[in-house]
Amino acid sequence: MASLGPCRSVDVAAAQLIVREAGGLVAFPACAAPLAAPLDLVPHSPIVAALSAGALAELSTLPSST
Repeated sequence: MASLGPCRSVDVAAAQLIVREAGGLVAFPACAAPLAAPLDLVPHSPIVAALSAGALAELSTLPSST
C-alpha cells in the first residue's frame, strides 16, 4: 500500500494497527523515523505499508504528489 501524497497520521492510525498486527511494516518516508509522524492534524508524509522490509524500502522511494 502507498499513498502518493502526504496524509495525516490520525487518518491512517487504524490501518497502521491492522497492518502491524498482521505482521506488516508501516512507514512515513518523509519523517526522520519510520513511525515518527506527529499525531496532529497536519499532513506530514505519504504512508507506505508492505509485508517485507525490502518491499517497504522500494515503496518508500515512490515520488510524492506534493
